[in-house]
Amino acid sequence: MPHNTLPIHLLKGIRELTPSELERRLSEQPFFTDGGQWTSICKTRGLFFDLSQLQWVGLGAAVQLVLLVESAKKNDINVYIALPLKHFTNDEIESRNFDNDLREQIRRRRENANNFLKIIQFDKAIQCTHIIGKPEVLITEEFQFSSNDLSYNSFFSTFQTLYTDNKNINFSSFNYKYLFPITWINADINQNSVEELGIKFQEILSNIERGMSNIDVLSLKNVIISELLKNVREHAGENTKYGILAIGLLPTSVLSKNKNGRCLFYTSKIEENYTSWLINNNIDNFIEIYFGDTGIGIVSEPLKNAYKKKFKKKDNLNKEDVLKWAFDKWSSSKVEKNIRGTKGLYRINRIVNKYNGFFIVKTHELCGGFEKGGEFSFSVGF
Repeated sequence: MPHNTLPIHLLKGIRELTPSELERRLSEQPFFTDGGQWTSICKTRGLFFDLSQLQWVGLGAAVQLVLLVESAKKNDINVYIALPLKHFTNDEIESRNFDNDLREQIRRRRENANNFLKIIQFDKAIQCTHIIGKPEVLITEEFQFSSNDLSYNSFFSTFQTLYTDNKNINFSSFNYKYLFPITWINADINQNSVEELGIKFQEILSNIERGMSNIDVLSLKNVIISELLKNVREHAGENTKYGILAIGLLPTSVLSKNKNGRCLFYTSKIEENYTSWLINNNIDNFIEIYFGDTGIGIVSEPLKNAYKKKFKKKDNLNKEDVLKWAFDKWSSSKVEKNIRGTKGLYRINRIVNKYNGFFIVKTHELCGGFEKGGEFSFSVGF
């Protein structure tokens, strides 16, 4: 970073970390070139993700942000993270035009958001310590978001104070009944670690409150641990050896306790339809599972070439068709071999549909998946 130059300030003032809000705010800044590479200004100045005013956190959006940070770190970009401020800012203390009860309520919400980020291990995952020889991701809890004087010296001085873990707070305080926190998993994981991971998986998926059969729990566990990690090894590219995983079980009631009755989880029409179905049919609990990596993406050149060969296409491919085909059990990017696909996405989608869930894949700017009933939906975003 050039001397006396501040990093690009992102997510300033964000109150709710949700997929839709994250997409909207990140779309305002051109991070990537048309070729999908980080822009030179990002590499030169670095990135500052400002969560200092955050009051509510969605697990899925937190996972997405961690993946974005890992991608930046891989590309030698300096990354700075401000966690929600747990105490009052100097301006909040000095202000006479601020209702004391409201001020305390806002501060408490920020503190809760800070605690929840630590419970889901966002603060650990965001450091991406599995990437060696790259710039360290710096974290602070002391960023004074109301300061008008964001000077070079004052900014970097806030990153000299270490943050602390909140080990005595339980995830049940945040409505979660079960939680597998955000965890980086080595695609070359050994058998002992696979078994240990499988046990944690079953603790969440086998609960009686969601009612999955044992055979489907085992199938879903095996697909995610085996098939998807295999995909990371074989298809994500040379620079990607880790995938990220998070799972939660929480009551449906949290979906309807939002502003104007709208759910904060929405990132597509699929989620909106699913949420309405849960609430209207009095489904008490739902499971959320997130898995991802920062590899070359599902709609990669090898898969597009395989699609062209299979369907005898030449140019001007419809990316929606390619993404939809990725869910087919016979799809494969290995055109040189007469083999069937891994069936990972297909098998997950089959189980999810059986339990009236939805399955969304985000790859580069594409977002597509299947909702309850098997209808495919597609959109383009950040």
